[in-house]
Amino acid sequence: MKLRALILALGLLATMPLVPAWACNDPHADASEADATLQQGYDLDKQGAYGDAEKVFQKVLSSFPQNRKAQYFLANTLWQDNRLADARREWELLYREQSDDEYGIDASDWLKDYGKEAPGATVETLMAATAGFADGVFAQARFKDPTSIAVGPGDTLYVADTGNHRLRRISPDGTVSTLVGGNAPGYADGPIAKARLTAPRGLAIDPVQNVYFLDENRVRFVTRYGLVGTLAGAAEAASRDGDWQTARFDHPTAIAVDKKGNVYVAEGKVPAIRVISPNGDTHLLAGGQSKGYADGQGEAAEFAGITDLEWLPDGNLLVLDAGNARLRELTPKGEVSTLSHCPEHGFTDGALARANFGLLAGAAVDPDGRIFLADAGNHAVRMAAQGWVTTLAGGEAAGA
Repeated sequence: MKLRALILALGLLATMPLVPAWACNDPHADASEADATLQQGYDLDKQGAYGDAEKVFQKVLSSFPQNRKAQYFLANTLWQDNRLADARREWELLYREQSDDEYGIDASDWLKDYGKEAPGATVETLMAATAGFADGVFAQARFKDPTSIAVGPGDTLYVADTGNHRLRRISPDGTVSTLVGGNAPGYADGPIAKARLTAPRGLAIDPVQNVYFLDENRVRFVTRYGLVGTLAGAAEAASRDGDWQTARFDHPTAIAVDKKGNVYVAEGKVPAIRVISPNGDTHLLAGGQSKGYADGQGEAAEFAGITDLEWLPDGNLLVLDAGNARLRELTPKGEVSTLSHCPEHGFTDGALARANFGLLAGAAVDPDGRIFLADAGNHAVRMAAQGWVTTLAGGEAAGA
């Protein structure tokens, strides 16, 4: 369900500009050093020890991420091992990175001959329509510039319909309804029939089914009983810790809530992550001093532009630092580290050491820790799992 929601979100972002490809490492660097190891993997492949051969090729790629010979051997080994879907992934990667060298040409031939036999990701269109507003079944429903999706109890989808100043719901049977909001922007707490929103974005749902969202420079919520309130913040843009009356936020961009009811808010102007406790007190957790890139504790950490916050199975937060084109990780104590290290925007699959991204717009994490990414800059849905990044659907050119 979360992947389905992410694909829907990606479709809504498909008009974002294309980001040119970029390689993190010189593909010819230290080729001679890698060749000796590759020979070991090649020999294992010929003996039919495909699993051991794969480990050798992956080891080379972890040290020399752009070694196309290692990529080629890996793709061939996966094919020989009858792992057609994995082989297809590697052949497509070879072809996309460079189509006119010997490896790219062989990849093209393989995809022509065997690509149809190798299963790829399937994409289901949930709804396709012009912008507007209408509740009802999928075929009738209309949205205007929706920006965020969250999965609630019973696999109900909640959508921040930003252009319509509403929060919407999509039930498992495909029926779309309005949770709260009206035609015109505004600000009013109270029963959902009277509450008003202004361009809501960012969604998070706590264990007792409160729905949190961002509204201008406020953090607001809807209870399961249909009451809308403001947790902290005001219309004015400022970054200030304090209680629920005095705390202020400066262009918040993303939100998450933990099992204890602590709400994590990412700010945009000077990127930071701050925490609102259940009693409404706000304090800085990481960043907030300057815009840039730095791992570290609390204020020593730096971000360049945070677009999403999602929980990892270990209890840490995944931080999409889109400005730095990196996946970051944040502990509850404020320690920031980096999961993917390429410093430039681009479109390269493979080991996290070499993978890079276009515009990281949104994420979903499943119980096994697989990270599904809406890469709006490359018009693709991608996955990071077990230290490896792959493209599940889409890629490079926008389309319907």
